[in-house]
Amino acid sequence: MANRWSPNRYQCSTDTELLVSILVRYPELATVCLDASTQTLRLSFLVAGELPAAKFRSLRRRVELSVRAYGQLRSVCPGVICVRQSSYDQLTVLHVVRDIQSLSQEEIGMLVALMREALGSQLTTDDHWVGDDMSGQEEVIDQMLEDIRSSRQQRRLTALRDDGRVLVFNH
Repeated sequence: MANRWSPNRYQCSTDTELLVSILVRYPELATVCLDASTQTLRLSFLVAGELPAAKFRSLRRRVELSVRAYGQLRSVCPGVICVRQSSYDQLTVLHVVRDIQSLSQEEIGMLVALMREALGSQLTTDDHWVGDDMSGQEEVIDQMLEDIRSSRQQRRLTALRDDGRVLVFNH
């Protein structure tokens, strides 16, 4: 009976729970990728339509300045701040890559708010999650970020949304 179901067999690891919690808390995020080997987290936003080069440069600069200013307020020096875009016909994907060591849940919230303000209705949001009570998610995210910092796992995980569900892939 080695194939018998066991509740421990299906428990999620902290890194998987972190990605799911971030996507549940922030419906503006399309995907979240954790690369444990580089200790980075990539937050991806879907933007309807093309993003002009000047607007992207302005947004990238704003993100970089905001992350650095937020780091100064917390007395933390951000290690990795990378903002890039990928364009696909009438869709733009914005990627913000941050190092896990200096990242906090509050900063993720700030980045999401910044994107919402800068992109308005162009920013794609998953309607399945809007309106849910997310008050408890923030503390959970902060605790899991702390746990990941001390973890020795070397996995690369990507979480994405699919019709009201969150799927996590190990690659």
